[in-house]
Amino acid sequence: MSVEWRVAKVGYFKINQIFHGAIAQFGDNDSSVLFNRTIALQRAIPDFFGDETRFAAYPIFFLPLRELVGGPEGTIVSRSETGDIRVGAIHALSVTASSLIRIGSAREIVAESRVKHIRQYNDRTGL
Repeated sequence: MSVEWRVAKVGYFKINQIFHGAIAQFGDNDSSVLFNRTIALQRAIPDFFGDETRFAAYPIFFLPLRELVGGPEGTIVSRSETGDIRVGAIHALSVTASSLIRIGSAREIVAESRVKHIRQYNDRTGL
């Protein structure tokens, strides 16, 4: 990538929430690595005696990632007359789960998010 490091000038920037391995970044950088893993457990009747909160109990957390297939390779050439990145305003409600909001560019972005949702409801016939 043939981009010189630039300065980001932003008039207004507001994010209501940023969490769970997310990044808000201004300007150019070499790389960003984002990682998030989550177990979301919801039960109608609480039970705190199982081992459902161990990541090792679920293959989704340790299986190898699939490789992306297809798509042409590309080269990006960028030129800025002023040398700066200028943005008027950004308002984001939320940035979460290994996501990235960036004003600028990077050579490499690696992001991984693995989520296991478990929902256990009561059997209506047994109530």
